[in-house]
Amino acid sequence: MVAADADALLRAVRLRLEHDEAFASALRTFLESTRPAEPARQEIRIVDVTLSPGEITVTAEVSGDESLPLEVSVEGRDLKLAFDGGASGTSVRLPDAVLAPKARATLRNGILDVVLPRPQEPRAPGTLGESA
Repeated sequence: MVAADADALLRAVRLRLEHDEAFASALRTFLESTRPAEPARQEIRIVDVTLSPGEITVTAEVSGDESLPLEVSVEGRDLKLAFDGGASGTSVRLPDAVLAPKARATLRNGILDVVLPRPQEPRAPGTLGESA
């Protein structure tokens, strides 16, 4: 009778261990599937600054999630481009003064174009056309 009891106890322990291992495996799988994915790294790289008589155009490559808010600001002659309230981004020194409130920015297929109008130079009274 003792041997039968020992065999039954051993089977019960093995069954319990198998059950515990299966439960632990299922729990581990569940926890891994509910873990939030790491956010994609957001990067901004300035690729071109073009100066024309009426405006400055800054072109940048933006990698990562385009649905995240992108902040574009001008401080003095510095154009700042940032994600997440400035946590990641870049800036570029503009070659001339701009009219920041009239700036336009478009983001398409990972390419950001920021068009910054330049102030018009005052013309002498009585002159027509562009100044020299």
